[in-house]
Amino acid sequence: YNKGLVMKDYLFMLVFILSSFSVNASWQTYQNDLRNTGIANGTGYFPLNTANFTNDNFGMDFQPLISDINSDSNNEIVIFSNGSLIILNSQLDMLSQTKVGSILGQPTLFDFDDDSFVEIIFNARQNPTDYFFAYRYINSNLQQEFNITLNNEADFGGIKCLNINGVNSCVFKDKLNYIHTVNLDTKTDSSYYTSAYNETRQTVPAIGDIDNDGNPEAVF
Repeated sequence: YNKGLVMKDYLFMLVFILSSFSVNASWQTYQNDLRNTGIANGTGYFPLNTANFTNDNFGMDFQPLISDINSDSNNEIVIFSNGSLIILNSQLDMLSQTKVGSILGQPTLFDFDDDSFVEIIFNARQNPTDYFFAYRYINSNLQQEFNITLNNEADFGGIKCLNINGVNSCVFKDKLNYIHTVNLDTKTDSSYYTSAYNETRQTVPAIGDIDNDGNPEAVF
């Protein structure tokens, strides 16, 4: 009986079993569903090939977004870097770029006006005001659809959007722990107070009907 040999055979078998699974995976926009489960559509293969994109001062603390945002049957990649909103293709070639200010929390994608374009929605800071922005990518250009000035700093405010009782809305929490609900139809923001303490960490709500009463709840 050789314990070391048995363990080596066991580890080899485990590695073999893991490597025998298919490496293709469903992929569109990681964690962009309302419940933060990471489920998405589309297919990715790992490893097939790689591409690199570099930029001065490149980097952000938030996940990229992937979807066909302009209805051209190709997925685009949405990132934020050095105060800019950037659109890349699947080979990481830059398609468009525009200055938007410092992004303040996890952005999201949501088609709120049924115009075949998926809007890019995010909070950003510009000298020194914080704004809620909606952009779309059309005719190879990024266009701002609208913005809303935010009364409080929107640090740590990751956004989720959904239809609430027939109204397209976005939900996020600001630094002073006010929960905001933006009506995307009227372009107005309403908020309510929740805590006497300032938020210190990134928060992205998970949204679902957790008590089975027919109404969605946001969990932070």
